[in-house]
Amino acid sequence: RERGLDAVLGVVCGYAALLAPLVVLIGQLALFHVMLVRRGLTTYEYILAEQRRELDDLTAAKAEGPGRVICGPCAPRREADDGEVEL
Repeated sequence: RERGLDAVLGVVCGYAALLAPLVVLIGQLALFHVMLVRRGLTTYEYILAEQRRELDDLTAAKAEGPGRVICGPCAPRREADDGEVEL
């Protein structure tokens, strides 16, 4: 093989390595928008519905009392009777 051919092959492989994840992400975005069209929603309406669902979940968790623990970076903190903070 020639050195020039190896260089071109290396560039093409590097380009493909960068392109593959972008194709996957664009495909995921396209499928998300297909789902939105099928549901008859705009992106804004979908975001509002998700926020409303999360708020309903948090409200339901608070209604269940201190026995329920919600894990995650945005989990509400509750103070126990002894003054310690529960996650």
